[in-house]
Parts: sequence; structure tokens; C-alpha cells
Amino acid sequence: MKSDIDILIDSSLEIKRALAVKMCLVGYSTSEISKLLNVSVAFVKKWRALYNKKGAVCFPVCYKGRIGLLTNEQMQNTLEYVKSKSSISLLDIISYIRDTYDIEFKSKQSYYDIMSNAGMSWKKSEKINPKKDEAKVILKKEELKKNSMKEKKKYNPGNWSF
Repeated sequence: MKSDIDILIDSSLEIKRALAVKMCLVGYSTSEISKLLNVSVAFVKKWRALYNKKGAVCFPVCYKGRIGLLTNEQMQNTLEYVKSKSSISLLDIISYIRDTYDIEFKSKQSYYDIMSNAGMSWKKSEKINPKKDEAKVILKKEELKKNSMKEKKKYNPGNWSF
């Protein structure tokens, strides 16, 4: 299904095509038309030639878009599945879609879009590092403190008077 923006873009293309031809018929030069409509000279010549050959039927946009791999119902079921989980990995979504619908997307972006549409983020970090070892953290803090003390002593030249 086309969005409002897609429809506006398609209609603006049709309008530019029709205007280019109409302006040619009225007597504008191709260079004037290309400047006024912000299109190339080749664009104007192409649509004038098509109009002369086929008539006004050449103006509508013929591209209808690509049919998605998942139907609307399958997408809704997938979104419900993802929403039902408190957390889910990318691999879980991939295996769910593959096992349920026998579909595998070429790009991971499709799976990221599903997560985004379900209100989840694949970029969100955990509040607490599950691998955090308190003992190692304390040792690291002490080491950093010692090193910073050494640096302070190294660069402290003493009292200066002028």
C-alpha cells in the first residue's frame, strides 16, 4: 500500500511530465522547460517523444512497488510474537520467521525494521553488565588511582615564585 508521500511523488512526476509536454506544445524551448521544472533536457525530450507516439497514456507512473515477502497477516503475527517477549535476539526473530513462514530476508535491516515496528531496539544496552565482576572492578579502580597519583607526582614541579 502506498503512503501519502509516495502518492504525492508519483503525482508530481506525472505533473512534471504533462507540463513538460504542454509547454513544448505551447512553444517553450526544451532548455527553458528544463530550467523552469528543474528537470534535464533529456527528460523533456523523452516525454515529448513518448507523448507524440502514445498520447496522454504515457504519463502515469507504472511502477507499483515490490510485493513484500511477508503478507500483512504474517507481519502482524510476527510483530505480536516479538512484542510478547520481554527481550529477544536477532537470531530468535530470524529463526521464528524461517521456521514459521519458510522465509529468510537477504538483509538484516528487514529484521531490524520488525524490531523497530514492535517498539524494541536492537541498540539498547543492558542496565547492568551481566559479565561484571566486582573484584576485577575494584582492582582496576585501585590501579587507576595508583597510576594517577604517580602522574601527579611526576608532573608536580614544586613551588614556583616570581
